Amino acid sequence: MASETDQKDSISQDNSDSFEKKAARDMEENQIRQIFSFLQKDFVWFSSLIEQINFCSKNIGSVIGYTSEEIKSFNEKRLALTPNEDISRIREALNEFLTDSSSNNLKLFYKLERKDNVIISVIEKIYAERDEKGEVTNLYGIVSDITEIKEVEDRLFNTISELQKLNEAKDKFVSRISHDLRSPFTSIIGFAEVLLSDPNLSEKDKSEYLNFILQSSKNQFNFVNQLSEIIKIQTNRIKLEPQRTNANRLIHYSISSFTAQVVDKSLEIKVNVNESIHINADERLFLILITNLISNAVKFSKPGQKIFVSAQEFNEDFIEIIVKDEGVGISEKNKIKLFKIDQIFFSEGTKDEKGTGLGLLLSKEIVEKHGGNIWFYSNHNEGTEFHVTIPVSKNTVLIVENDSVSRSSYEELIKNNFSGFDVISARDGYDALNMIGNRIPSMILVNHDLPLMTGLQLLESIFKVHKNSKISVLVIVENISEDITKLYNNIGISTILPKPVSLKLLHKRFEEIISLAR
Repeated sequence: MASETDQKDSISQDNSDSFEKKAARDMEENQIRQIFSFLQKDFVWFSSLIEQINFCSKNIGSVIGYTSEEIKSFNEKRLALTPNEDISRIREALNEFLTDSSSNNLKLFYKLERKDNVIISVIEKIYAERDEKGEVTNLYGIVSDITEIKEVEDRLFNTISELQKLNEAKDKFVSRISHDLRSPFTSIIGFAEVLLSDPNLSEKDKSEYLNFILQSSKNQFNFVNQLSEIIKIQTNRIKLEPQRTNANRLIHYSISSFTAQVVDKSLEIKVNVNESIHINADERLFLILITNLISNAVKFSKPGQKIFVSAQEFNEDFIEIIVKDEGVGISEKNKIKLFKIDQIFFSEGTKDEKGTGLGLLLSKEIVEKHGGNIWFYSNHNEGTEFHVTIPVSKNTVLIVENDSVSRSSYEELIKNNFSGFDVISARDGYDALNMIGNRIPSMILVNHDLPLMTGLQLLESIFKVHKNSKISVLVIVENISEDITKLYNNIGISTILPKPVSLKLLHKRFEEIISLAR
């Protein structure tokens, strides 16, 4: 009987010890959870191989979306969330780590699929405690979500890779340029020496040699000029000075420089560019761009063929300009070389015209400097067409008038009679200056007698900042005097009307200004 009682007491004591141990473990786990509760993109875990204790901080839910209880229900625990390509690598690393008694630290990089099906990148650092035999007794780990860091790292790697490619391309470009800069001078010097050393040279030979020296010098001069422009644009040493300018006028101006070549080849250049199309571009750079494209069309056209130059609305922000020829076209092997800095190539024209090989590269730099794009279509012996997009300059009238009744009547006049113009209005000069900062108008209608700053002061401020923009101005003055008229004339404004102004007269002046602007 005593023996049975002792046995019961022993069982009771064991249960008590087991309960106390469990209570102690639970308390310890709760304390650990509180310690690591601040973690946001990390969770920690602990595993005792001797006492069979497994712990995981609640932060696991914020990292992978699953609770530790859900993870335990999976056959392969967290490995169930790992992509197949990572599983074998992780298992191999873990087995090697656990069996290598000299290793206490392991670092793993892999991916996990969150509960919301989002793939994240994690780093897991594991620390092992071992007994005197080198066997693992306890494992501690921390898993961190490094998705954002990995994305930044990938972007940085891609940037470095792109920069390396660009650097290699520029090295090739410099090597090619140094060769092309030296090459023509060998022939130029050779012909010059013959001219100086041979007194018996015939006049015909002298003329041929001098003509060669002249053409080679011109080509080299163009080469150096275009190279200089490319370098300036790429190094931001050219300040873009966009202004509202008429596309038709600049295109015809460019075409006029090819009169001799067009006549020599019996070419016909057809232009379809509406006079109302205005672009917001740096005039000098735009002329270089359009001249390069027309030059190529002329160069690669056969005698008697046509060249077409057109412009049309691409979207609300850009105008598309197309230069099309019926010439020899571009071969497939050369198409991939266009616009590439490390693959400059030369092709002679249909009448052996020379080129620099830099024209299209410079054209691309100019277009992209304006925020546009350039592309082409071409078939061998079927011609080529180049497309470029340049920012449009919308027709906008800025009305600056402090009197609301007058301002409304001006707005109504323009909206009802000049549908091609947008209207923006300001009550005073300061409002007007803020508006112009975002949108340069094609025309300004301003009342001289404004509060805070006069119309004259406003216009002086505008012209100081936008000195290259062609803005038509119409001034309304309540008391016109010779002095006021002279002040406006000094800044290039001659259209001055008395206030109150007849809407019929205002309509007439608007028509005159629009006609002159075209």
